[in-house]
Amino acid sequence: MFGKTELKPNALDSLKDKTIAVTGGTGLVGSHLTAELLREGCSVRLIVRNAGKTDLLKATLREAVRGTQVLFHCAAQVSFDPERADDIVSSNTEITTHIVNSCLECGVGLLVHCSSIATLGEPRHEGEPVTESCTLDSPVGKSAYAISKIYAENIVRRGIAQGLKA
Repeated sequence: MFGKTELKPNALDSLKDKTIAVTGGTGLVGSHLTAELLREGCSVRLIVRNAGKTDLLKATLREAVRGTQVLFHCAAQVSFDPERADDIVSSNTEITTHIVNSCLECGVGLLVHCSSIATLGEPRHEGEPVTESCTLDSPVGKSAYAISKIYAENIVRRGIAQGLKA
């Protein structure tokens, strides 16, 4: 969505001398990314949320992000429980807002935002794969998680418009 990067066999070599942070580093995507970065000899700072201290989120993020050159944003709450819909949308939107703002404030060189196929529409023709060219016409009928990721992508776009490389 934001730009395609073709990884070459030694693409991670360019990250070895960078200060790297990963949000959601204990989650499904973030843990695999972190393991791969560590396997390649990179130094990684994990940013994980303490659910009991959400009021400190903004200040903690700025401190954790300060000095970071590359930030992989993999954190998100995932639930398809209709009773948690409002929490999923607000939580995922809020964390991405704070991440983007912190990256802008602290001069992070690159934000890599992990989104979801849930933000994409259907292929034009039956039998075709879903790709980034499958634009979503309407969020109607999408899960709260999908809507939260759509909002998050828009927040990242806002950051790009403000000078963030993402």
